[in-house]
Amino acid sequence: MAIEDLIDKIFDDNPVEAQKEFESELQLKLSAALDTKKQEMSSSLFGGVKPEETPKEVPELSPEETPPLEAEPEQEVQ
Repeated sequence: MAIEDLIDKIFDDNPVEAQKEFESELQLKLSAALDTKKQEMSSSLFGGVKPEETPKEVPELSPEETPPLEAEPEQEVQ
């Protein structure tokens, strides 16, 4: 009904309210168009494929099970 409100405000010779109504409608239409475009782009980027689900629990290694880190030998800087 916002379009009807805009038309009424234009014919009532109320330019300030008509401008507010116009900007509000424009904002709603642009927002809807941007949301649609975002969905189209994300669908084309990811091919409609959903990301893989990660496991809910990741087992933790105890210190005994953790392999030691091997350091690389230091090199001399010349």
